[in-house]
Amino acid sequence: MLYIDDQFVQNISPLVRNFKRRNNFEYNFSCPCCGDSRKNKTKARGYLYPNQGRVGLVYKCHNCGISMSFGNLLKSCFPEVYNNYVLERFKNDISGPKQRHNKIEDMIPKEVIKVAKQYKHATKVLDLSNEHFAKKYVLDRQIPEEYVGELYFTENFCEFIKELYPDVNKYDNLPQNDQRVVLLFKNKDGEVLGAQGRSLFITKMRYITIRRDDSTRLIYGLQNHTLSQKTYIVEGPFDSMFLPNCLAAATSDLLGVESHFGKIDNCVYVFDNEPRNKEIVRIMCKAIKNNKTICIWPESIKQKDINDMILSGLSKEKIKEIIDDNSFSGIEAELKITSWQKI
Repeated sequence: MLYIDDQFVQNISPLVRNFKRRNNFEYNFSCPCCGDSRKNKTKARGYLYPNQGRVGLVYKCHNCGISMSFGNLLKSCFPEVYNNYVLERFKNDISGPKQRHNKIEDMIPKEVIKVAKQYKHATKVLDLSNEHFAKKYVLDRQIPEEYVGELYFTENFCEFIKELYPDVNKYDNLPQNDQRVVLLFKNKDGEVLGAQGRSLFITKMRYITIRRDDSTRLIYGLQNHTLSQKTYIVEGPFDSMFLPNCLAAATSDLLGVESHFGKIDNCVYVFDNEPRNKEIVRIMCKAIKNNKTICIWPESIKQKDINDMILSGLSKEKIKEIIDDNSFSGIEAELKITSWQKI
């Protein structure tokens, strides 16, 4: 309801930069999703305005391009406000006799409770000081701003995993006081299925990947994936942040992603650029035999992965263009990979 959305806009007005009312039910402020601009704090390219039927507000950022309902904006950026928003909408949506509830939690959908959870042993990278080494690392990797908000930092990865899965004791032997940047693997409903901790120091275990259930295939990006659109599948979660509608297998075995879907139409498998890695070449050849479309990087690309290509100066758009121009299947893929191995 428009008047409820308008009421809750006032609740977030102190929480965003450069907030201003433009007209009735129209607002402008700095985007809380991408930060709008790290260089110019006066930039304000986020807008709220009534949807087509004027039954609620929609949000659009003209910097990062994100577009969503006002409710989803609250869910993503202001979870505590979102809880109250859902309750208010719930009360107004009830029709017929009053329903009895033994406690207030019964009135809140389960997914709302998940969103409201704050981690004791992890902090959002965005909430770290600009001088913090983990935040510097993420920004130096040029991770897109819309994804930085999904990353966490923990001083003690073992304790964070115990907090995440308190009923699973098989991870108690993880190293203590192990500082890591954390990526969360979620399903389509936003439920956390696993976590990957990336150490920023020299260590034998650069990556530690934990799953709630050993039978669960961890795929990064499911919560933002649209099956009906062209899908790119890459190895690393960081790499997936630079391509549209992209999933990361968190392993070189990209073909395993299909075990989650059964089959993905209109899909390109984008392996790391390692022509001398026998295991990657083996899996690529297997993909070709299974009639998959794969990217075979041209000789002009020297970097190992997509994030390194970004750091070399290539844009996201250029990398996507290179992938699309060098995606092959069938006999053509067999010929291309034969010459690629010799690079």
